[in-house]
Amino acid sequence: MRFSSIVVACMVVLALAAGVIDMKLTRLHIDETPAEGIFADLCSPEGNSGFDCKVVVKTKWSVLPPSEPDPVTHRQEGLPVALVGWWYFTAIGLWYLIVGRCDYTRRGWHFLLLLFIAFGCAVSLFYLYILYFTPIPAKCPWCIISHGINFLVLIGTLLLIPRKSAATHAADVATASAEGGAPGAAQLQEAHGTVPAVAPRGDEAGRAHPAGRLVAAAVVAIFAMVWCEFKMVTSEAASMRATHAKRQADACMLTLGEFYRDDETLWNRYESQTPVNIAIRPDDPARGTGNMLLPMVVFSDFQCPACKDFAHKLERNIDPDFDNLLHIYWKNLPLNTDCNSNAARTIHPQACEAAYAAEAARELGGNDTFWKAHDELFAKQASLPNFDYREFAKSLGLDPDRFVEVMHSDAVKQRIREDVAEGKKLDVHATPTIYLWGRKVDRNMLANPAFVKRIRERFEQVRNQQLAKQKWERMTPKERAAMIREAEAKAKQKADAGSNGVAGDSEAAEGTAAP
Repeated sequence: MRFSSIVVACMVVLALAAGVIDMKLTRLHIDETPAEGIFADLCSPEGNSGFDCKVVVKTKWSVLPPSEPDPVTHRQEGLPVALVGWWYFTAIGLWYLIVGRCDYTRRGWHFLLLLFIAFGCAVSLFYLYILYFTPIPAKCPWCIISHGINFLVLIGTLLLIPRKSAATHAADVATASAEGGAPGAAQLQEAHGTVPAVAPRGDEAGRAHPAGRLVAAAVVAIFAMVWCEFKMVTSEAASMRATHAKRQADACMLTLGEFYRDDETLWNRYESQTPVNIAIRPDDPARGTGNMLLPMVVFSDFQCPACKDFAHKLERNIDPDFDNLLHIYWKNLPLNTDCNSNAARTIHPQACEAAYAAEAARELGGNDTFWKAHDELFAKQASLPNFDYREFAKSLGLDPDRFVEVMHSDAVKQRIREDVAEGKKLDVHATPTIYLWGRKVDRNMLANPAFVKRIRERFEQVRNQQLAKQKWERMTPKERAAMIREAEAKAKQKADAGSNGVAGDSEAAEGTAAP
């Protein structure tokens, strides 16, 4: 095997090795997780003081053009330098694999390749300078190896510079002699018919390498491979980032799940809030019967899927969990700039019309008709873009003409504006936003049974105290005096029982003392 063939084979192997290294570094840049095995071992700072590939691929110099990573996501805009290196070594390896060494007559192609590699080595020198002479906190061993391979490729390319063969040299001498007119040895041999006038060279003999079609095939193969690598990297980057986002979301949900399972934390969060006063009109839509109910105010939107889900759970699960103690007040907060000046943008295009319809139902049919409309609007939420409000009025037992008139009246629109203003005062921007007993809660808090039980018990204590106070205020002075004597007697009995080591009645004085 000729020496040049051995060097060409070495060039292919070196380019392949450097391409694999740059491929791994590209994946590290995208996924932030090095591969297993020797690649990860050499990149790891453990046992390799000063080495950490993950640090290097997140510096500003790891992308083109250089840019600092985002402080929150740690992502960088730009083309990874490792990916460019992968393309670079792919081009060199495919050229040598397909073309090999050029003939002297086609040496121009080789000098183009040499110029390309010389430029690549200049870039390698620049990045080695960055690694060693700028304040980067770590070194990347695989980057250094890749740059080192680049210099070996340059040396091999220099060794493969085409040179004249003996036959080519003899042909050049013969040509020069013929052109000069002097009877050289070649001319004398020609006169005697022993050799041709000029030895066949390159294309004339059909042996010039590389032929034009071979060069074209090499260029096409290089561009095809680079395109495949680009598509593979972009696809893998999208997949890896989606996986990374899912992992972050899962971790977030796990953390939230643990938070919402901790009723003590939820209670402290709830209790730490200062109760707010929410303006409730006498004719505001309300659900709940009886005296002294636990007030809940819900800012909602009829086209909001989360609001629909909450309305369903409120009726089926949450209110029963509170022993039906809730007094639920509805406030309109359509996420639509047409009727909500506080909305940043329109999220639900039909939300205003649905709110107008619900308010028209309340105006014409009262509280019960509003809640009937409320349930039907949520049930038919998917149909709101093409909703027939005249048929809707008929289903509520209302006159369609009058319904449409009231629905678009200034009075109805003013009520929506009042609800929006109340939401703005409380800095409410999302739906559903829920206030329970004057403090903000969310749907996940209400799904915690222990938290619900704690609020319910606290409310029942307050309610019992208020009932006792009302009872005390209705009592005559004689009844009050008798009640005080009874309480004092029970307290004395309990104290005596305790001093004698006998368990007293734990309920002796409960509910009997005057407020």
